[in-house]
Amino acid sequence: MRTETEVLGDLWRVWGAWGADLDEAQWTAPTRCAGWDVAALYAHVSQGVGGLAALAQRRRAEGPPEHGDAVALLRALKPDGRVAADLAARNADAAVADARAAGTAELVRRLAVDGPAAVALAAAGPDQTVEYFRRGTTTVRAAAVVRLVEATVHLLDLAVALGREPDLPDGATEHTLRFLTGMAPPLALIEVATGRRAPDIFPVFG
Repeated sequence: MRTETEVLGDLWRVWGAWGADLDEAQWTAPTRCAGWDVAALYAHVSQGVGGLAALAQRRRAEGPPEHGDAVALLRALKPDGRVAADLAARNADAAVADARAAGTAELVRRLAVDGPAAVALAAAGPDQTVEYFRRGTTTVRAAAVVRLVEATVHLLDLAVALGREPDLPDGATEHTLRFLTGMAPPLALIEVATGRRAPDIFPVFG
């Protein structure tokens, strides 16, 4: 399987390429993410570029990471439904505000220009332990996986908003499925997948 950073780099390139061809009507098209138009969706995904670059350049933290992979990291960030809902609301507001302030050209530039640089920094030390924005320590790899999943899921949202077929690079589906199945309670997932239980474990993250 291709590495997380390789796949993430390809995902951000797809976002950049699609954004370069959008007209004003497409930028303001609604998406299936409540309250977000296409520009807000771009703002949210592109914010991950600077975040990953900042993490990759931080001084290595001492000892093993508190959150050893992306699943553990997301569970720490969203320990219950209330916290997840609050975080989602803050992210939604931030994306709308960022889209208005940055402008569409800047949103595309982040993904097309800054994206490859951020991926290169992350690929140089994926297993280094770093402080994750005052939320405990994790690895650069885990942070990259979070952004990979985000870029994959929201690319599906973007494709629906624009009426296009999704253009997922090799490895995006596999890495995203691995993360999602890791987030789900394993025995419950088996029972849901085999029709022995209602799909009450989904969504696995908000």
